Amino acid sequence: MASNSILDNPTRWERLGEPDGELEQMLKDGAKPRFTGTHDASKIHEMRKRWHPLFKAGADDVLRETGGEVIETEIFIPTRDGYQLRGLLYRSRKTPVSGAPLVLLFHGGGFCAGNAEAEAPGCITSAQAHGCVSISLEYRMAPEIKFPTPWDDCWDALVWICANASKLGADLSLGFVIGGTSAGGHLAIPLVHKARDEKLSPPVTGVYLNASPALAPQAVTEEYKALYRSRETLSSGLSLTAESISLYDRVMEPEFSSPYWSPLLWPTGHANLPPHFFQVCGADMLRDEALIYARQLKQNGVPTEVVVYQGMPHVFCAGAVESASLSLLNLDSPFESTFACFQFQTHDPFPAHAPDLGQSGVRDLERIWSGTSMLEVSILGTAQISQPGLASEAATSSYIKIASVVDQELSLSVRTIFCTFPSSFALHSPVPADTSQIAHAMHFFEELTGPTLVVALFCSLGGLSFGIDFGYWSGVLGMEQFAKVFGTYNASEDNYHIPSSWKSAGSGLPMAGLAMGALLSGFVGRPLGRVRTLQLSYVIALVGVVIQSTAITSYWQITVGRIITAVALGILANTVPAYLAEVAPLSVRGTLVNFYQFSIGVGAVLVATCNWGLYQRTDQWAYRTPIILQAVLPLVFLAGSFFMPESPRWLLGIGKADEARRELERLRPRADRDIIDQEIQLIAAAEEENKALSHGTWLDCFSNTNLRRTLIMIGVQSFQQAQGISFMSQYSVVFFQAIGFEDAYMINVLMSMCMAISSAFAFYLPDRFGRRWIMIVSAIIMAASLCSVAGITGFGPQATSKSTLNGAMAAIFLWQIFTSIGWSSCVWIITAEVPTLVLREKSITIATVCGFCVSVLISFVSPYIQDKGYGGLEGRIGLLYGGMSVAAAVWAFLFVPETGSRGLEELDELFRNQVSVFKFNRYETSGIGAQIHIVEGMPHQRQLADKEAMEEKAAEAAQMS
Repeated sequence: MASNSILDNPTRWERLGEPDGELEQMLKDGAKPRFTGTHDASKIHEMRKRWHPLFKAGADDVLRETGGEVIETEIFIPTRDGYQLRGLLYRSRKTPVSGAPLVLLFHGGGFCAGNAEAEAPGCITSAQAHGCVSISLEYRMAPEIKFPTPWDDCWDALVWICANASKLGADLSLGFVIGGTSAGGHLAIPLVHKARDEKLSPPVTGVYLNASPALAPQAVTEEYKALYRSRETLSSGLSLTAESISLYDRVMEPEFSSPYWSPLLWPTGHANLPPHFFQVCGADMLRDEALIYARQLKQNGVPTEVVVYQGMPHVFCAGAVESASLSLLNLDSPFESTFACFQFQTHDPFPAHAPDLGQSGVRDLERIWSGTSMLEVSILGTAQISQPGLASEAATSSYIKIASVVDQELSLSVRTIFCTFPSSFALHSPVPADTSQIAHAMHFFEELTGPTLVVALFCSLGGLSFGIDFGYWSGVLGMEQFAKVFGTYNASEDNYHIPSSWKSAGSGLPMAGLAMGALLSGFVGRPLGRVRTLQLSYVIALVGVVIQSTAITSYWQITVGRIITAVALGILANTVPAYLAEVAPLSVRGTLVNFYQFSIGVGAVLVATCNWGLYQRTDQWAYRTPIILQAVLPLVFLAGSFFMPESPRWLLGIGKADEARRELERLRPRADRDIIDQEIQLIAAAEEENKALSHGTWLDCFSNTNLRRTLIMIGVQSFQQAQGISFMSQYSVVFFQAIGFEDAYMINVLMSMCMAISSAFAFYLPDRFGRRWIMIVSAIIMAASLCSVAGITGFGPQATSKSTLNGAMAAIFLWQIFTSIGWSSCVWIITAEVPTLVLREKSITIATVCGFCVSVLISFVSPYIQDKGYGGLEGRIGLLYGGMSVAAAVWAFLFVPETGSRGLEELDELFRNQVSVFKFNRYETSGIGAQIHIVEGMPHQRQLADKEAMEEKAAEAAQMS
């Protein structure tokens, strides 16, 4: 092996190509090239089919051997023409959330083969051993595209990464290394020049080049001709030949004199570039141009380290040969022995001998030789780790050694290279966060804090208002006194009644008001915040109540008042679930959001009981009392709302981090301040990541992966109303009277109580068993129940017998139980969870407006299909809503993912990665959302105990030292 000194002795370059004895012997023993190429452009796709699975297998092996410590995430980076470049991001679970250095590698393959998995092993190692965030990036390849598209792709990715590094968990001020193997390095060289010339910020701090070209033979100048020999003398190499290079040139169609293709000729020179680390293969056609480029960098004052592997072919470490005997080995980690040597050398910069690697080390070295992963030194040469307690000379060592290890049983000699970090490379990794603290961070907010519970209870007033408003209307519609004052006289039946058209308008128009309120919340929610939006809604509600309660004989005045009140309820329907989801700890998010649905049930019980006690009165208080009752809750809320905390996530969304921290401290009074700060930082990073992917416009709700989220929300909201919930909330008393129940008001009270009690189960079940299957099973049972009601009451002469009505009542109550547990409670939980933060108001608005529009349609149409003299379906209407429940069950199975046990920011990652609905629950997240999940999962008592334990351990350690 040769190092930097070889640059000053060009006469020795030819000797670097002399065959390696061990390699020659392996070839004689039957070893064959692992990656066989082609000279036929029409067979490039076949070559990819051979190569790419090998790359993936190698990457999977290395990732598996980390034991789950390193997390892989598939990412996509946009280019100038809208194309999405695929990349694989790797991060250690021990990497601090405050940010880490970033390594960006481009794969080789002659610009016509290769994938992100090709450079993945080096990325995985840098993540595990050095705490880096590492990305292996793909780019578009020939023959599908031509020069210079790959350079444009990689430049666009470089700029995007600089702008979005924090969202990737990286801090480029700690280090930013780019590079690649072969064609990947060919891409990196021009990019680092362009980054220097265009003052890319943050700047690149190091460049890694493994067997990379720098000068096309068609562009060689007189200055370099005397040194440029290897393209001719090594044209029949083992893994790269003149014929293969000719193929790559033909399919890429480059401009040979372009500084992109021949960066050695870069017009602005090579001064002021970041440090470079070269791996050069001695028997490689590309050897001389790499050495010429390194020589130029050194002459221009650029810190440069060069390692030359004498007699080795092009990218031998990636699998130039494979030995038949290797299949007999139980191979271990390919990097363990190399890092063992690194640690040895770090403590002793100049050891007298190489460490004894033993059988495990031999297997590791065989793994490297077989090419199932990239050689570890691909990262070793591009970083410097600051390790407390080590001498500076040890940390800056650039010692290189060759060790030969012979396994007697296999009679196979193996070569490996050990090298530490050159002192010139500026990649600094901070000490990882204390892993014991993270390890115990699984259930931090398992218990509900007092302030958060108070917020949930106070917000439940919104649900009470909803339940009272729509519950009172179904009752007064059946009151004789209400019909006498506000209805019309029917001479043929000698009674007063509310005409079907009036019922339709009186029930349908307020539903339109709900839709208008939901739409309005999408415009005011973001600028006003959650608390002030709730205050606005209750002011509007009071105006509507005043208009209703002052109506003397005008049915339409009450209708107008109900429309205004419904606008307020539409705002509440959007804001309360979103607010509760944002302030709730992960483990109880479903519970807190369910407070809204549960309070709707409680409100319905209160007003149903009120109606039951008043419906036989013969004065105005029969109907005016429940109307006035609506005013109590807005007054109570407005009085206490000035003490409610604002949503920390909303505050972070508008850039008020300090206020967000204060509000989170109010909600988590027993949480450690460090954990609060960490959660705030992570949520802020997730918000910035979402802003980069979406500008927060209405159209963004229907673009890219947000479309799927929006359609899920629209679906659950629309199917909720279409299964009969809207009908029963407004026409329950009329419906019970139509199918023959004598005391419809008492049954309505019992139904409301059943709804409230069943909703209480939703405090536990969705967080325990998830949302998805509860909705699917509930829809199936709801369908069976409603079809039973239709069958019992709608057909045959016994439709109104006592036994028949008892059977129908049982089916209706069964329907109510599973409606409350499933499609009343879980719908609002999913609606609050699914949208991304930057689009939450708008997404929920769109979904609830669609749901309320379905409700409007049902409200207008139901009297005509239900009442005698029109459709006259009566009990048979259950077939219609039962059929919708069947459709809802099928739709939920196919499209609704399981969102339970996931943090809100984790859901962003799942949807962004387009995870299948059937894999949602098993997918392992690795981004910022996963870190927030960990932080939000820390039990505060345990975390405080751990902190005390850590302090005690620190004190003991100080005494021992």
